[in-house]
Amino acid sequence: SRCEKGQPVMKIVDNLSPLAIFMHAPGGFPGDRLNKGGLITMVWENNQFTGRIAESGVYGGRTRIIVKTLSYPGGFLQMRKVVLALEGGTVSGCIVPAKSLVTREGQEGLYIMNKSRSIWVPVRVEGVVNDMAAVSGDRVSPGTRYVVNPHGIFNRGPGG
Repeated sequence: SRCEKGQPVMKIVDNLSPLAIFMHAPGGFPGDRLNKGGLITMVWENNQFTGRIAESGVYGGRTRIIVKTLSYPGGFLQMRKVVLALEGGTVSGCIVPAKSLVTREGQEGLYIMNKSRSIWVPVRVEGVVNDMAAVSGDRVSPGTRYVVNPHGIFNRGPGG
């Protein structure tokens, strides 16, 4: 039969080459994780897989990256457009709003509730994403009650 201009004749699939994924990284994604040759972890439909960054850069105000990966979830290859979650790193700790942190004498801390009063305790900030912080410390564990907006309560000044 006759083949017209732009009509596909055959499709060559090389399943021994890495899959190249072109994506836009979200604005809050850590820039230091986007270096060429670095590894990046992606999640698609509860399936986690890793790729190596082949290219990265900012074009038109948006961060674009090309990731090459050899292993990927089943059914992924047939998709043309997908939404991936990117993992910038993993930290342990309790998640609190960053506005809950109070600095005293150069140390970050939280006001936690102890019976009917609040006391300040030092914490280690393990990481911050957007407006949330992962914190750990001797007096902080899941379920610890803390003051969410200490700046509105404790910084009122005289007579407040």
